[in-house]
Amino acid sequence: MLNKIKKLNYNYSEKTRFNNTIKFLKKTLPVNSKILDIGIENRLSNRMKEEGYDVKNTNGDDLDLFPINHKTENFDAVTAFEILEHLISPFQLLKNIKCKRLYATVPLSLWYSKAYRNYNDIRDSHFHEFEDWQFDWLLQKSGWKIIRKEKWINPSFDPGIRTILRNFSKRYYAIEAVKKGCYAVVAKKYHTHKRIIRVKNSLSEFIKLSSKVRDVSNIYAIAITGSAGKTSTKNLIGQSF
Repeated sequence: MLNKIKKLNYNYSEKTRFNNTIKFLKKTLPVNSKILDIGIENRLSNRMKEEGYDVKNTNGDDLDLFPINHKTENFDAVTAFEILEHLISPFQLLKNIKCKRLYATVPLSLWYSKAYRNYNDIRDSHFHEFEDWQFDWLLQKSGWKIIRKEKWINPSFDPGIRTILRNFSKRYYAIEAVKKGCYAVVAKKYHTHKRIIRVKNSLSEFIKLSSKVRDVSNIYAIAITGSAGKTSTKNLIGQSF
């Protein structure tokens, strides 16, 4: 009976977190956006796909030791939902992301509870459980500017005093950040931040901006088309100049 209650409680808490995460994502990231989700494919990344996002996951390598196996600049956003707390040093990972937009959640430390530890799988354990200012500082030093943040509780109906406290304590910290050096973000969704430029069609606006940059830069442009080999050809041409 107790195991059934624990399972129901886990499923309820997870569903609540997933719903909060999807709601947070949809406020500023249009459906159909191309996302690199850090970590192996999981229930949340599958839920993101069900919501209409084009999601790719990393391959499960230890990200403390190996770099991400994707070109992050090829994605509209990188997501790191409940992953950074598992790393010994998330600084280098965050610093090396080339994509301009990041969405992440981390667990906040609780005064009445020790950090989560899985004795059967050390990689599932939390090396970090942050205070909000610590995570803000980590992002700032690794080259990110937070433009939106939220905190959520982790609801629970397990018996116990700590369970009662969990229904009032903010457990999850969600952020949206842009890469420093990026002056503004062009997006279709409404956003209150002064450096989010709202447009009807972000692709057509980027084309107009690119055209304007070429006009004022007095540079030659070489267009490369084809079904295969574009990137290699581009790199070869770039090396020849």
